[in-house]
Amino acid sequence: MYAASDITTACGEVFQDSRFIDVTSDDPYLAGFRLRRPVRLLSLRSNWPTRAGASQALASGIRSSARGWSIAVWEDLRDIEGIEYDSAMNRGGTNYALYERAENAVEPAPVSNNPLTHRGLRMVLRNASVALNYGLALPPVPGATLVVATRMPGGSAATRPRRVPRVRRPRP
Repeated sequence: MYAASDITTACGEVFQDSRFIDVTSDDPYLAGFRLRRPVRLLSLRSNWPTRAGASQALASGIRSSARGWSIAVWEDLRDIEGIEYDSAMNRGGTNYALYERAENAVEPAPVSNNPLTHRGLRMVLRNASVALNYGLALPPVPGATLVVATRMPGGSAATRPRRVPRVRRPRP
């Protein structure tokens, strides 16, 4: 299982090829989960890659090379349940690749599991797209368009749809 430390990192990794956060194609979901117990991770954020004969570019280099190293870790370090590494797409973000050895550490039911079209994710997806400079298209929110009567030039009355911004009230 591949996971990320935050939503921006997850979006950066998942949508890196197109650089466009596509919330509808293939019906993508954002899932959050808890661990039942600590998971033994090999950190590629440490000096381990250098000591093992690779470099810090291991996490951001050619994927086939990184996969080869991960297979070697899985075969040789039987107590390791996954690896942790810096995101190549979001500076400061962390990615995790959990091996099947960690399967019993992950709670079977996610804490959250929402389609990316969920209204509650709109702002975090907008923030992620801005932070990554990725494109983003969100489906329209039902009821967000209001028809307002206005005066057109020349004095005739007409109706046209206008977006009405949401007002956030300060919390007491």
